[in-house]
Amino acid sequence: MAAVSPVRPVQFHVFRCPSRQERQLPFGRTGTKFVTGGLALHRLTWRNHRAADHDPYWRLYLPVSGEILLHFSGEQYSILPGSLYLIPPEQDFRMEGLRPCNHYWCHFLCPSLTFVHGLQRPVSIADGSGVCRSLMRRLLKLAIHAKSFQELAELQEIPIRLTAMILDGLALPRQSIQHRGMELAEILQYIEKNLSNRLRSRELAALAGQTLTAFTARFRRTTGLPPKQYISMRRINRAKQLLLSTGEPVKQIAAAVGFQSPDLFFRLFRKYALQTPELYRKRYLMRDPAESEEAPSPDAADH
Repeated sequence: MAAVSPVRPVQFHVFRCPSRQERQLPFGRTGTKFVTGGLALHRLTWRNHRAADHDPYWRLYLPVSGEILLHFSGEQYSILPGSLYLIPPEQDFRMEGLRPCNHYWCHFLCPSLTFVHGLQRPVSIADGSGVCRSLMRRLLKLAIHAKSFQELAELQEIPIRLTAMILDGLALPRQSIQHRGMELAEILQYIEKNLSNRLRSRELAALAGQTLTAFTARFRRTTGLPPKQYISMRRINRAKQLLLSTGEPVKQIAAAVGFQSPDLFFRLFRKYALQTPELYRKRYLMRDPAESEEAPSPDAADH
């Protein structure tokens, strides 16, 4: 009978923001906030993620060895060593370990990425030069040892630098970006910059140079939602970011994202997030962000 090889235990090195004071720092210049990251060794199992969890985190993965199969909204993606992967938030996805994997990972918040063309599905670039791996190492080093505000600012910027490298690597064909789509992209940026102000569909249609009917139909074809509902969802998403990154009272956050009526804010937040703002804040600030994904399952060592 052949000898049984000893099982290698799953190891996790989880790093977070260096101090509680860091939570009070504003988002980085690009609207980015590092939440948690780490280095997972011999990983084979993950907790499943559901869109109903409303997980707000963007995820970066950089496998060093092994193989992972990502199930994302009905599609499958191979996660292999030598590439950097970006997974968007608030979507159904499941990780399936095919071979024990060593990988760097990072969770971060960045509201402005939501409407960037090409980031509605997982994307990746090859890390042939090793620059991505070097940046991941730097990020984790800063997460442990950063003490100055300059180092904390660098910590916030690294996730978006890695994301920018992915966007540059996508090299989308220029002809695939139609002029009308770019005009609508400007409208989406206008909405994002003015969420705290009153936004009316007629005014947006005027900015687009279209009738309200034509603008609404085009907007819905592109985003999947009518303008009013899209604006409400963006305001709720912005409120989520503020709930996690500031200690401001909930009613003050409601006003900051454009809700003149606190009751309407509470009602819509429960509709889209399936929980109250207070519970959402408590859940994600009190919970270890690594528990949902990077903490080993009880049977992980059995594989």
